[in-house]
Amino acid sequence: MEHSVDEILQVEAQLQQAMLQGDAQALNRLLHTDLVSTSQSGIVAGKQEDLQNYASGTLNLTTCEFIDPLVQLYGETAIVFVKVHLRGKAQKTPFAGKFQYTRVWLFQEGAWQVVASHCSEMG
Repeated sequence: MEHSVDEILQVEAQLQQAMLQGDAQALNRLLHTDLVSTSQSGIVAGKQEDLQNYASGTLNLTTCEFIDPLVQLYGETAIVFVKVHLRGKAQKTPFAGKFQYTRVWLFQEGAWQVVASHCSEMG
């Protein structure tokens, strides 16, 4: 099956909205069971921890703006590099900043899902 950059931009937009709305059900569809995610502080987490952060309100975003995504497609795999402006609360502590994300999307069983993610804070 031939995939396009537009497909990836669409699932990135869905991910953006799910993060902003704290929509754990949408995130459940977009995150692969084997997700490995590294935060800007170096903490490695899986899908369940990520979902729990949104479902419990531990992470509550008021701004989630994706800026200039760069997509590289390799068959059933896509790598996205994107700057993200985030604002919200983490464990009830307000925060705001710009971050650089790298995400690996995998197309399996008719759907794109994030299988790996890494975040770095931008100075």
